[in-house]
Amino acid sequence: SFINHKRNHTEITVHIECHSDHPPVFISVNGVWKPISQLQLAICGVKDEDLAEEVEIMQMESDRRKATSHLIQPCVLEMLRPRKVQNVVVPRLQFVKSTDGNQKIRTPKQRYYRLVVRLMAVTGDGPVHVVQSYISDRFIVR
Repeated sequence: SFINHKRNHTEITVHIECHSDHPPVFISVNGVWKPISQLQLAICGVKDEDLAEEVEIMQMESDRRKATSHLIQPCVLEMLRPRKVQNVVVPRLQFVKSTDGNQKIRTPKQRYYRLVVRLMAVTGDGPVHVVQSYISDRFIVR
């Protein structure tokens, strides 16, 4: 995963590759092998002081208008192919909440956030399981 911080938004680029000639088609859940029906990429923000507390992220329109009804939802991926890289770019992401004051100097009230990117497997019976996840370094959202 690569996370690129732009002026007032973030862009995430994820490279997913199967290093085998046989892409995964099953996932082990509590010792039981279940077929993977779909792969998803999920993105969320978390507070640095409490990684369990998620922060909403929305995707802005190309003309930079906020799309309040367009909160980030998991995106469906193509099933992995042998030794092929799948690139996913999620542009114009913006945190719903930011540091108060929007100042360019450090204050005692600075809030740090992190981005979390998860590769999820959906099984035939419905549940979603985390296959791999990545959490970014902390950064300030202004």
